[in-house]
Amino acid sequence: MPFAVSHAAAARDGTNVWIAGGILVDRSFSRQAWRLDTVSGAWSREPDLPDVRASGGLAFYRGRLFYMLGGTTPEIDVSTVYVLDLQRRQAGWVLHTEAPAAAAKQHVQALLVGDVLYLAGGTVRHDDDQRSLWAFDPDTFAWRRKADLPAPRSHADGSSAVAHGRLLLFGGRGPSGVLDSIIEYDPTN
Repeated sequence: MPFAVSHAAAARDGTNVWIAGGILVDRSFSRQAWRLDTVSGAWSREPDLPDVRASGGLAFYRGRLFYMLGGTTPEIDVSTVYVLDLQRRQAGWVLHTEAPAAAAKQHVQALLVGDVLYLAGGTVRHDDDQRSLWAFDPDTFAWRRKADLPAPRSHADGSSAVAHGRLLLFGGRGPSGVLDSIIEYDPTN
């Protein structure tokens, strides 16, 4: 990697992997965005996020990247959604919407099921683990609250996946500490 970072968000758009935001070695929050061409192995610096971000979700959908939620410090959660149109990258990331204030959180993964991005669990002000599940329509930019997860879960942003239309959250953190369980959630029920 061209730089050291933690708490960055990552997404794949076919043969490229994108990394945006994160916390740098000096503990500052980053605006940087990078693209790895997985065929050539070459890294490219891409347009910076409009503001520093870490612990947000990044997702690819129909030629666009969505950087969702996250924080500007460990204690300041944000509800913004930045969008980068990959056909017009030179225009940079654009603020397209804000989530409902109740959705602002960090340590959340953006998981795509069909045409909907789900943001599951997460944490508020770094230490308040959440059960909430939000659905975001990337075509209309509409938000809706879904049924809560069965238990609070955060810090599973790097260990979440989608299989057979279900959200899978592996491990993470809950009120009792680090977890060894899996939440399987069917967002259609």
